[in-house]
Amino acid sequence: MGAKSFIAGALTGALTLVGVATYNQVNNSPNFPSSQPAVPDMVVMPQTDGGQQLIIRASRSNSCSVDLVTTGIDNVTAKIHAQLDSGADGWLAITAKQAQQMGFKLQNLKFNHEYEGWGITGKEAYATLQELRLGTLTLQNVPARVAGPNDDDDGTSDALVGTQILSQFHFQMRPGYCELTVPKPPEPKPPLPTIAAPRPKPVPRKPQTHFIVS
Repeated sequence: MGAKSFIAGALTGALTLVGVATYNQVNNSPNFPSSQPAVPDMVVMPQTDGGQQLIIRASRSNSCSVDLVTTGIDNVTAKIHAQLDSGADGWLAITAKQAQQMGFKLQNLKFNHEYEGWGITGKEAYATLQELRLGTLTLQNVPARVAGPNDDDDGTSDALVGTQILSQFHFQMRPGYCELTVPKPPEPKPPLPTIAAPRPKPVPRKPQTHFIVS
């Protein structure tokens, strides 16, 4: 029973992804050369509205992966690798090792929730990330499921991004690649004008009568 099953389900085969991609403006599709680096590649296309479109090369198992910048607890920031899974319910599933990288202490997490999937069962804990960033999009107070430390085989499993996060994007699977449109970040609201409270009117003091005793 391992976190690879918990996080990636029935993911089989190596994540062999193909070369540095360019974007073909003629037929509106990405071009990927035949070289084979060890990490997946992604094309970032700026959008006219200020957002981004990410063109992500799919693996041989037809899955797409991205790097997420996360802030777990106490402002601890970590970069994690995550698979995009439109068939997975929930927000984010991470390993115990990834939770530690985000500043969570395992002894403070309650691994008392059972999960079952792809023929395996195990224990998981619930946690909340302060922040998750992908491209121009920033999500705050993101719920996460943490696989039990006994299920984290070698700590190399990818995180899993579920439908609750993917619903924030326009996400589409294409033959050999994925399209992920990240919306423009909201404009900061101008500060509200500060209205000073009116000063109270001074209360006139009554004249006091002094008596002199001789």
